[in-house]
Amino acid sequence: MPAVGKSMATSRLFGSITPQDIADAAVLALEKDAAVGEAYNVGHGDPFNFGEMIPYMADKLNMPYVRLNIPLGPYHGLTSNAKARAQLGYAPKYGPRDLIDAAVS
Repeated sequence: MPAVGKSMATSRLFGSITPQDIADAAVLALEKDAAVGEAYNVGHGDPFNFGEMIPYMADKLNMPYVRLNIPLGPYHGLTSNAKARAQLGYAPKYGPRDLIDAAVS
C-alpha cells in the first residue's frame, strides 16, 4: 500500500463525512424552518492528511506500506461546519479514523 511522505502530509489537509452524519444533518435541517433556502457544510471538521491515514489504515489491515515523498504545493480541502453547528445544532459523530475502523471491521 503506498503512502505519501512528509511533503504531502504537511501541506494537504482533507475533511471527511459519513452517511450517518449527512443523514443527521439532513434531519436537523428538515426540522428547522430557518434552514429553508440555506446551504450548510456538514463535514466532520477533524482534518486529516494521507501521511497519517495511510499508516493508520495499513496497521488496521495488517499490511505494509511504502512512504513516498511527493512534492506538492499547499492545498486544503476543508470547509467550516460552524454555520450548521450554530443554526442546526449539528454535531458530527464520526471522523476519518471511524470511517477506516468501520470499513475494516
